[in-house]
Amino acid sequence: MKAILLEDFHKHLASGGIAEDAPIHGVVRDAEGVANLFGEEGLRMGLPQVGQVKSQPPRAHEAPPPGLRVLATRGQNVSVWIWIREWIQAAVQVDRLANLYKRMPLDQAARDRLWDSSVLLFGVGSVGSRMAILLAEAGVGHIRIADPGVFEIENVMRHEGDLTDLGRLKAQLVADRLHRVNPDIRVESYPVDLCAPENETLLNQAFQGVHLVIGATDRLRRQLHMNQKSFARGIPAIFPGCYELARGGEVLYVLPGRTSFCLECLRGGFSRPEQETRLDYTNAVDPADYQGEPGMNAAVSLIVDVAVPLALGILLQGTDAELAKRIQPNANYVLIGGATADGYYMFKRPFHVFWPKVLGPWEGCTTCRAATLTPEAREALEAQKKQLEQPDPEYDRFLTGG
Repeated sequence: MKAILLEDFHKHLASGGIAEDAPIHGVVRDAEGVANLFGEEGLRMGLPQVGQVKSQPPRAHEAPPPGLRVLATRGQNVSVWIWIREWIQAAVQVDRLANLYKRMPLDQAARDRLWDSSVLLFGVGSVGSRMAILLAEAGVGHIRIADPGVFEIENVMRHEGDLTDLGRLKAQLVADRLHRVNPDIRVESYPVDLCAPENETLLNQAFQGVHLVIGATDRLRRQLHMNQKSFARGIPAIFPGCYELARGGEVLYVLPGRTSFCLECLRGGFSRPEQETRLDYTNAVDPADYQGEPGMNAAVSLIVDVAVPLALGILLQGTDAELAKRIQPNANYVLIGGATADGYYMFKRPFHVFWPKVLGPWEGCTTCRAATLTPEAREALEAQKKQLEQPDPEYDRFLTGG
């Protein structure tokens, strides 16, 4: 049996800095001969307690309390023991959390930028939950999650959760998953509707210090609310969305003061395709009766796989990262066709991805035409503009086919 510990946990054990009987969290996989063990960070990861810290090794045949089949000794000679009809001393492997991102194609400056970045994510359903995980895996260090929803069985096939998560709040479920990617990620959960008038104070709190807002909810009213709130604060925002049966989708990003149109402009002057079929809400009596649009997870993931690099590119503005160069104010709206997109809406073939020409702002927009930025937000935008790199001519030629 092999026990795998993170370096910090092992150091705390070796220094004696962990108290007697302190809990050990993790997973013991008997069939594979591996135990993944954690200290207090395991609680943030949503892992069960499987053992305790002791000063002395166990007696060979003295059974542990029910459910606590792991014992780790503290002090200079750390040892880990696992109960399998008797106590077995496990080989100890120590892994460094610093190695998590060693295969990321980013220099240290870009990694530091992502780790210092704060993202506010509205909605952690099929799109949002996957985006959250990919952002964490890319190295984003602070993620705020807002979603009042409960995880149900029809969510399983299009979500980061599984059958063991049924009945849990989606926000807490995803927070646990993020900590399992990296227990040092700062995660804040808001399991409420931040767009509700009674939650205005919480909404203002959630926006503080944020570098990017992601509107991954499928409720247009909430997306428009986020569009308006983020624009007024001068905060970039990105809005991914799926069309009917996830046959295709779109990603729009809004850079206040730089892009020519926002989500309200798009929805007012350049609408999504009409649905060919209608969901039956005849017997709906409350919001829980309104189900999301059906679609395969693989089709949804195609939209996410476009949205996440764009989100990272926004966060990396001002660095030398290649993703930062892909953020172009004149190409902030992309349509993504899936495997069955040919002949649907504006898609000409399967997997048709293109940037439609959109002139903005829409004359009826109450966000980017009529909204006024606060003096602080305007000053921050002007400072940001000076740092931004000039548009990449090679990328412009790619967009125009030149």
